[in-house]
Amino acid sequence: MTPKLKIFLLVTPLVVLLDQFTKYLVNTHLAPYASITVVENFIHLSHVRNPGGAFGVLSWVGPNFFVVIAGLAIGVVFIFFWSLGRDQRLPATALSLILGGAVGNLADRVRLGSVVDFIDVHWHSLRWPAFNVADAAITVGVVLLVVELLTTESHKRQELVGESAPAD
Repeated sequence: MTPKLKIFLLVTPLVVLLDQFTKYLVNTHLAPYASITVVENFIHLSHVRNPGGAFGVLSWVGPNFFVVIAGLAIGVVFIFFWSLGRDQRLPATALSLILGGAVGNLADRVRLGSVVDFIDVHWHSLRWPAFNVADAAITVGVVLLVVELLTTESHKRQELVGESAPAD
């Protein structure tokens, strides 16, 4: 089994399971719109439902739109994943995080018609939109892809500069 496949088979289901388990706990132990303070003026656990996309964008279009978009995104992630080299661990991890997050949120949309969000970060009255484990996994995955892209491009530029430099 290739390193990228091992990563895929470990990370993707782990993200989905952790996401769905935490949402199950929120759904069963926290009433809708209820909130528990974890750290005063910083982190609350707040049970909210997001019928829209990221940050509640386009909430008026309905859940079917986001089911289709999530399905397309999952397909694109699979295509990118399978095009990776067998030892590309960082991009494999990043894409597995993104895929696990997308599947976790898609499961909510199909089952509930909206996504369960509960991590509520704010500083006094400055608020970040509530999010969940799937959203965090997608964000970390995207950051890792950007890091991979920047470091790969940096190495390519260094190789080009090294090749074109005059010999002493």
